Amino acid sequence: METESEPYVRLASLRQLHQVMADMNTARSLADTLQTVADGVVTALGYELACVNLVRPDGDLVVAAFSGNPAAEALITGRVGSRESWERRLAWARPGAT
Repeated sequence: METESEPYVRLASLRQLHQVMADMNTARSLADTLQTVADGVVTALGYELACVNLVRPDGDLVVAAFSGNPAAEALITGRVGSRESWERRLAWARPGAT
């Protein structure tokens, strides 16, 4: 039964990917492009949240785009943090991290 539905799943995924790429073609700025990427991760890949960071010349990271929760987006987009603070956050997210 699973093999019968597999082509439909792939077709749906390809349609979502096509839509994300079409949206990318309408982006007029770097900010629009990064937001489209974050939105695509949520809509096409099924993640609950997505965040795109840019590395600034001083090495700090800025949250350039966020998707999946409008309230969180308003709070976090534009925030700047040191690379070390982001590395700590990412370490907490890894399985087996303490």
